[in-house]
Amino acid sequence: MTDPNPQEAAVLTSIRELNRQWVDALKAERTKNRWRMRMATEPAKVAAKRGFAAMSPEKQREIASKGGKASHGGGRKSTRLV
Repeated sequence: MTDPNPQEAAVLTSIRELNRQWVDALKAERTKNRWRMRMATEPAKVAAKRGFAAMSPEKQREIASKGGKASHGGGRKSTRLV
């Protein structure tokens, strides 16, 4: 096989560079598609309820009904003067 002339060598180099760019673009697109598929198929992560929100409604009502009794001795006091 003979060496290509400079003009042919430049064309071959250009073709190789375009081919490399095309392959890189395909790899990037494939990665994006994998990410999209994973996001579409995995269940969404829901934040776990903590504290008061994690309690049953009955337990919440029980605590809420106590109001401020424990903190200042017996609930709200009247501010009205008699």
